Amino acid sequence: MRSAALGVLAAASAAIVAVSWSASPAAQWAFVLASVAFPPALIWLGVGHRRHRRSLVLAVAALLVLLEAAAIGVLAWRGADDVGHWLIGLPPGGVFFILGLWLLPFVLTTWAHAATFDPTGLRPEDLAALRRRRQGSAD
Repeated sequence: MRSAALGVLAAASAAIVAVSWSASPAAQWAFVLASVAFPPALIWLGVGHRRHRRSLVLAVAALLVLLEAAAIGVLAWRGADDVGHWLIGLPPGGVFFILGLWLLPFVLTTWAHAATFDPTGLRPEDLAALRRRRQGSAD
C-alpha cells in the first residue's frame, strides 16, 4: 500500500505538471482532480506501520472519494450563480467547496485519528524489541 501511495503522488505530480500550462477545461479538471489526491496519499505515507493501519484504509479511501466528489461538484457547478440553484444561501459550487473540501474531510480525519489513537506510541512488540537490544548490548 505504501508503494501505491507513492505511485499516486508520482502520477498526480506528473499530471499536474503536464496540464499546468493549458487553459483547456479538460486540463483544469485534470489539475484539480490530481491535486485533491495529494492529502490522502500523504496521510497514508504518514501512517507508517501503526497498529490500526488496516482500519485506516477505509477512512483514507473515503477521504479520497469525498475530496474527488467535492472537486467534481465544485467544477461542475462553476458559474451557476442564478438564485434558483442556490443551496443554504450559497451557490452550489460554494456548498461543495465548504462541505466537501473543508468541513466533511475535517470531521472524517478527526474521527479516524480519534478512533485509532495510540496514546503510548509504542506497541508491545516495539518495547520487547528494545528490551532485547538493550540486553544484547549489555552482554
